[in-house]
Amino acid sequence: MGAVLGIINARLLGPDALGVIGVIAGVNATLVNVFDVRLMDVLGKLYYHPTAQSDEDRKAHRSSVILTFIVGSGILGLLIGAVGYTVGHFTIDYFTDVPVKSAWLAASAYYYAMNYLSGAFVYQQRFSEKFYLMGTWRLFAQIASLILFLGIILNNRTLDGYYTGSVVSTTVQFFLSVSLSVFIWKRHQGFPLTSPRLAWRDYWKEVRLVLWGNVLGYVKLLHRGSDVLLVGFFADDRVTGLYKVARSVTDMIYVLYDALNQVYFPRFMQLLSERSYREYRRLSWRLMANSGLLVLGLLGVEAVGLSLLVRLVLTSRFAGAEMAILVLTLPVFFVLGFSTWFWPVFVFHGRLGRFTLASGLAVGVQYLIAVVAFNVLDITPALAALGYLGYYLALVPAALVLAYRVDPAAVPSPQMPSFFRRKG
Repeated sequence: MGAVLGIINARLLGPDALGVIGVIAGVNATLVNVFDVRLMDVLGKLYYHPTAQSDEDRKAHRSSVILTFIVGSGILGLLIGAVGYTVGHFTIDYFTDVPVKSAWLAASAYYYAMNYLSGAFVYQQRFSEKFYLMGTWRLFAQIASLILFLGIILNNRTLDGYYTGSVVSTTVQFFLSVSLSVFIWKRHQGFPLTSPRLAWRDYWKEVRLVLWGNVLGYVKLLHRGSDVLLVGFFADDRVTGLYKVARSVTDMIYVLYDALNQVYFPRFMQLLSERSYREYRRLSWRLMANSGLLVLGLLGVEAVGLSLLVRLVLTSRFAGAEMAILVLTLPVFFVLGFSTWFWPVFVFHGRLGRFTLASGLAVGVQYLIAVVAFNVLDITPALAALGYLGYYLALVPAALVLAYRVDPAAVPSPQMPSFFRRKG
């Protein structure tokens, strides 16, 4: 459904309008990463390190850390919206020559603020492991918001219609995510909601993890938020729009990462708490192997039919995005195959410091490749995508070394046999 929506937006609005949307979104996405102190990682660590032994005390502990996470995310969401509108008002003219309405900036700020809070409700649902219920409800919520968005933009095929539809659909998504969360807490997890307790003290004990998470937010800002702004600074709206649509197309693949992470993150955290390293390594090998096969298949399909698909689906106005899409498909292997299993190692042990520094150096590689390529070769979306790939080529080897130093038993050995074999 996200793919369909992206295609419809591209056909109705065109690359120039997508370029404007991209730079406005880039400002807000940048601020999301600034204010995102990775509370979700602290939540994951606290959830699987309960201080209580009885079942009732464990439920009370887990409900308190989840509710604290929600309240904290709400505060951060308000900051993201308020600062996003203010900063966008003063900076947007540096990235586009199109007159930008204040209503567009307000709608984009609202969208990112509400998405951040909705994401917090959705994120914590995975700890219930009620994945079929979550998936069914998510599908219903996505269909409802999609129908509302399309009903608005098809009647107003402008940027005004786009942002109005975004506000309405985001509001619906928020209320539906809250409803499901409350249902799971009461029906399946048995959390005491009548007299909730907030665990600010527990979070304060993890202040080091929070601080490094905040720094990591800045790194993610530069990697996935400000990369569109970098292209917009050097290129015209058309090239920016082509890079934006290439990112949008390949970002759709990461719905698989969202699915894998929802299931495997709780599983990996539980295995680490139980010190079940053999099973941990077995699942890690399966993820790496299957991710490699998936990316090879995607590249084969793209090499054969991508040019035709772009012209048929997105129209000839988007010719020139094909090579960027091919290059941006490669990072999928590193995200699905490696991040899914080495990230829980850093979270469980509370060791984000050196990983954050490695991520910062990898962003330096990303921007260096893009800027040098723009100045030496040409300003194209494919060269911007090459810089994006460079981030993962630099980060993943460093992350593997760091994960081995943190918990060597969790890192798969090159001699790991028969990783397709079923457990037992």
